[in-house]
Amino acid sequence: MSDTKSNTDHLHEEGVINKADLTEEHIKSIDSLSKEEIEHLKSISKKVKNQSGQPVGIGL
Repeated sequence: MSDTKSNTDHLHEEGVINKADLTEEHIKSIDSLSKEEIEHLKSISKKVKNQSGQPVGIGL
């Protein structure tokens, strides 16, 4: 079973980004990242949430 979700969807579901706030250019850039880069972003977001209790978000 393959994962058909986009990088944008993965990051949105993890609370790293709000895809409603993104332009098409942002979405294309995010979706061009590697799986490893996406996992790093998710990991960073989780660590910051654990320390601050607040979602982090990624400023574009």
